Amino acid sequence: MGINGDNNRVAGRDYYELNAVLKLTPEQLRQVSIKPCARCEDRIVSSDATICNQCRSELETKAENERLQRYGVLILFVWGLLTTWLNAHPPGVSPQVFFALGAASVMIVVIGAVVWHGLRRSFNGS
Repeated sequence: MGINGDNNRVAGRDYYELNAVLKLTPEQLRQVSIKPCARCEDRIVSSDATICNQCRSELETKAENERLQRYGVLILFVWGLLTTWLNAHPPGVSPQVFFALGAASVMIVVIGAVVWHGLRRSFNGS
């Protein structure tokens, strides 16, 4: 650590050292101030942001993965319902019919998702 203040690091974070005397209004000072990211505390963000772009991207990716997992579970649920319903009637389910039911369950879930999002959009007024 430099005694004169060059290249100092505090708790693993870089900080800016202002040697000049600044005469800023409180509004200007708030605009130029920085703070650590509230989620990871490794990166710095401006005063108007709460989390950094990296954390925001990770949260969006996580939300997208959770949405895809829900669709996958819903497809398996519909596929199981269709297979159970068709198994109750003779002659049973052949392998070709089983995979056709899988394709049908994917189509049912996709059409249901499109209708659901369309209804949500129409009721929200967007």
